[in-house]
Amino acid sequence: NWRDDQNSTDARLSSFDLSTNTIELGKPFSLTTSFNVDSTSAGVKADVEGSGDISLDLDNQQYLISNLTTNFNVDSTSAGVTAQVEGSGDISLDLDNQQYKVSNLKLATDASGEAIPLNDFTLDLTGDLAADLTAQTASLNSLTIDSAGVKLSGDMQITDLSGNPAIDSTLTSNEFSPRELAEKLNIELPVTADAQVLNTASVALVFSGSATAATLGNMTVKLDDTTFSGNASLPDLTRETPPVRFEFIVDAMDLDRYLPPTSDSEDGSTDSAATASSDTGDTPIELPIDMLRQLDIDGIFKAGELKFSNLTTRDIEVPVTANNGVVSLNDIKASMYEGNMVSSVAIDVNGANPNYKFSTRVDRVQAEPLLQDLLQDKAPISGEAIFSADLGATGNTVNQLTANLNGQFSSDFTDGAINGINIGYQLRRAKAFFSRADEPVEDGLAKTDFSALHLSALINNGIVQSDDLDIRAPALRISGAGNINLPGETVDYILKPRVVGSVEGQTGGDLKDLKGVSLSVPIRGTFDELSEDLTGTIFAAMRDDFTGQAEELAKAVAKQERDKIKAEAKEKADAAKLVAEQQLQAEQARAERKAQAEQARAEAKAQAMIEEQKAKLDEQKAILDEAKDKAKDRAKDKLKSLFK
Repeated sequence: NWRDDQNSTDARLSSFDLSTNTIELGKPFSLTTSFNVDSTSAGVKADVEGSGDISLDLDNQQYLISNLTTNFNVDSTSAGVTAQVEGSGDISLDLDNQQYKVSNLKLATDASGEAIPLNDFTLDLTGDLAADLTAQTASLNSLTIDSAGVKLSGDMQITDLSGNPAIDSTLTSNEFSPRELAEKLNIELPVTADAQVLNTASVALVFSGSATAATLGNMTVKLDDTTFSGNASLPDLTRETPPVRFEFIVDAMDLDRYLPPTSDSEDGSTDSAATASSDTGDTPIELPIDMLRQLDIDGIFKAGELKFSNLTTRDIEVPVTANNGVVSLNDIKASMYEGNMVSSVAIDVNGANPNYKFSTRVDRVQAEPLLQDLLQDKAPISGEAIFSADLGATGNTVNQLTANLNGQFSSDFTDGAINGINIGYQLRRAKAFFSRADEPVEDGLAKTDFSALHLSALINNGIVQSDDLDIRAPALRISGAGNINLPGETVDYILKPRVVGSVEGQTGGDLKDLKGVSLSVPIRGTFDELSEDLTGTIFAAMRDDFTGQAEELAKAVAKQERDKIKAEAKEKADAAKLVAEQQLQAEQARAERKAQAEQARAEAKAQAMIEEQKAKLDEQKAILDEAKDKAKDRAKDKLKSLFK
């Protein structure tokens, strides 16, 4: 019995028993022992049993304990632990050469109590332990630790035991279930969207460390169907906050499977939405400012494919740096939806309030599949998108950050459509209403095709001002201007579609009659109003602006009617003129034919008279010729008579 009243400690050894057979030096002899130890001050009770074969070589100071077995029970009320331990092994002590070995070590422990995280904690440990104090080395080979369904295996080498010990070790695990492990440790895991995740895992790594540095290399962690690999190091453990260097790689992972499921309440609202609505935005954002100011991190995270919030990205690189109170993720790169993204995020905690910065550029991303995956619904817009933003804010609450938000963004879409509304068809409906015509039938999908869409904005203290919306659609131009008040959570924006041509196509009909007409589509209301009923809020605002728009549409329809009457009158006049011209041409043709006939008859008569006169002349000529001949004959006869 031992009792120290001055220090309030006590201990008691009882039921002690030690038995051996004949003890001879240099020869093994057997030993068995058992005893009880308890301490009221320490709150410990222990029952110990042990046996083994012992060989003593006092000349060479070599001692061997083989076939060692131990069995002891420990009950500690102060620590809240009850344990039963069984051990076995072979111990070799070479004092002259300072070499010590424990071979075939086996240790089995069953423990329970308030201090034990498991209901029924068991631990099995095996291995070979050796130490060479002359060489200042130690090793633990063929080590296995088996507990709670996790079995770790490895080897460890320790050098420079009395100086600056350095450890080199390898460690691998079996394939185990994180869910089952958490259940055994009485850890309640968060509910995941996919109940099949966290079912399989394994670990393999190489560890090197000393009092001044540590390295984790060749790390491979498999979780379900995802493989993590990489390395990490703490190059200077002498600093209060050691620097961290790392490179981690993930092959592919669906993060959405590990997030909480989206659960709807009976009225259709989500629990998260209810929680968000109850938060006024003035709750301080708790950041570990002192720790962030001391961080020294330089690393990179890479992933072949990640899915988060239903968005799938590939070829991801996320550089992480932290130094002098600035934590940044510069030049984040990823490929997504046939395009690519480069972004940077930084937080500076050196000032009185944290300062946040964000910039991004998205090139040639297909908007429709991206928005479909993000919204899990029909995409409001499609087309190839180019987007850039440069934003900054200072504050330690959501409201402060919103009120101090400054920056700009710009977006351009090509060869796409605004889904959910056919603006050309709506204009034709309005036209039919004012002209009292039948309402047209909308053909195809409700969407407004466009060849180009541009929208940019400047943000000043939480007010988003955008005045350059430009949508170029078939026969339409759509402009827009207005603002979004983020602190006030209101929208005041005007869309203005204008008919500019008579191209028939996606609009479902020819809009040439409304060429030049411009209407206003106001988008006004609070965030809550617009989120609950976007269409209803827009139409309510349109009713407020309807008088001016109705007058413009009525003028357009009246002009159309006037133009129609003028066109019909001109058409009739042109038709009458054509008939008159045709009749005149017919009369002129008949007169011309008659004149030609009269002329032909006159010419024929004149020709007959000419022929008759010609015949008479020929007859007279013949008489004259005959008289002339007779005169010549008489003259000849008279001349002849003269010369007779």
